[in-house]
Amino acid sequence: MSAVFLFLFFAVTLIHLVFCLIKNDRGRALTKPLILISLITYTISWGRSVPVFIPALIFCLLGDIFLIGDGDKKLIAGGASFSAAHIFLIAEFSILIKNSKSGKFLSAIKGGSGSRASFALILVTVLAMASIFYVAASFITMRKCMDNLDTKMTMGLYTYLLLNGVMNIFALFLLLCSAAVKGASFSGAIMIYIGALLFFLSDCILFKNRFSKSDHVNQSHFPVMLLYSAGMFLITQGIKTFI
Repeated sequence: MSAVFLFLFFAVTLIHLVFCLIKNDRGRALTKPLILISLITYTISWGRSVPVFIPALIFCLLGDIFLIGDGDKKLIAGGASFSAAHIFLIAEFSILIKNSKSGKFLSAIKGGSGSRASFALILVTVLAMASIFYVAASFITMRKCMDNLDTKMTMGLYTYLLLNGVMNIFALFLLLCSAAVKGASFSGAIMIYIGALLFFLSDCILFKNRFSKSDHVNQSHFPVMLLYSAGMFLITQGIKTFI
């Protein structure tokens, strides 16, 4: 049954991307929610307990629905829904770290010396550099949009991008820990981080498309939905390898 729902996900996503390419707004609006609906049913079909991840997918679905069309109220509702999704994803990644062999590894390096201390230093350094990247990328994205937004909306959207960045940092944390532990689901952690990064990039492109009035900006929905759909699929598949 899982294979059927996975096929539906790819089929609906492909159809939606075609509507994006031919700029069929009605087709996009009809098929956009089906992407997450098929992904949710696919996840449920695993028959495994994912009580934190399912709400993340549901809030993404709500965000997709709210962002169909224009208007500040829809934008705020969509942003709030996706913010909730990021919080649930952060919680899910934290649970994966704690319950996997990565969690035992983290406990082992606390107060350690030698190679353990060196790895802890590398871990902190990489996460710090990644944090700088996400803060800078969020600022650059918003800088191109702020001329067309009021201060409150600018700060709200900037905060949202930073929250997406935090979600990415947790995904990267999971990846680094999994890389250092024999038997941990390293391949799953790779998928999760790449998926989180694609999610972040899709939001950056979305903001530029929606709020920047520059002539050179590509207003197509195609790259946004391609990155977003691929990102959500990779995150879902990555989580599946851990449970």
